[in-house]
Amino acid sequence: MKDTAPHLCLLGTGLLGASLGMAARERGLAGRVTAWTRSAEGRAGCARAPWCDAVAAHPEEAVAGADRVILCVPVEHIPGLLARIHPHLHPRAQVTDVGSTKEAICAAAARIFTDRDHGTFLGSHPLAGGERTGMAHARPDLFAGRTCLLTPPACPADPRTEADLRAFWEGLGMRVHALSPREHDTWMARTSHLPHALASILCAFLAAEGAPQEVAARTGPGLLDTTRVAAGDPVLWTGIFRENREALLSALDACRGRLDELRGLLAADDAEGLCGFLRKGADLRRALDP
Repeated sequence: MKDTAPHLCLLGTGLLGASLGMAARERGLAGRVTAWTRSAEGRAGCARAPWCDAVAAHPEEAVAGADRVILCVPVEHIPGLLARIHPHLHPRAQVTDVGSTKEAICAAAARIFTDRDHGTFLGSHPLAGGERTGMAHARPDLFAGRTCLLTPPACPADPRTEADLRAFWEGLGMRVHALSPREHDTWMARTSHLPHALASILCAFLAAEGAPQEVAARTGPGLLDTTRVAAGDPVLWTGIFRENREALLSALDACRGRLDELRGLLAADDAEGLCGFLRKGADLRRALDP
């Protein structure tokens, strides 16, 4: 990577992409930002944004000359977009993504990035975001204090790529950890995708009990805290669930075992066992607080 602030290219400018543009400019991690997004309306929004220096009509045009390229599109579109931009990348280009699944993406990258003539790829997953999507909700502090997971090795192997990407995410205020793509997907199935599925199950269960207005009128903040993530974009999460299908199925099966355990304790009126079950959950939840 050059000593001067690099040329950053963002492919996809929804919540994460636009927030990256804001944060990178604010923290001096990008000297120039070029953006591309699929819709003409989105490209027009980028052209008006103070963090964006140039807007490209096509991704091949956007990546030309870029030092760092970050794909911020839905996970199912990342492999195809990698193949599309690869011939147009500068040899120095370091390519990453923000997808919440990694095994399929990294396998595709290994097939595409076979030498350093067109840059290197290493997967990233910044654990940041929210239920509200789109550029309108972007903010430069979205990543501060959050965790980013890297999934080395780079394709093709290049230790500098990992060091540079680690420095980039840390420069945004993130804590960086490394996992293999498979470890990443297994972990995310249990800590992100399963919670989303359970929140959606609970909301679907309650939707069958009455109209949304009736449910809202009769519930307190506990339900809001428990189901917040269920408000996420259903199309986006359908793609995530499908991409991580096997790991999520395994997590659902394991969680069903815990549901059966709780049901058994309750059916047996086992106060001691029930309290112990709840205590394990309470201890883990308290440990998650900063």
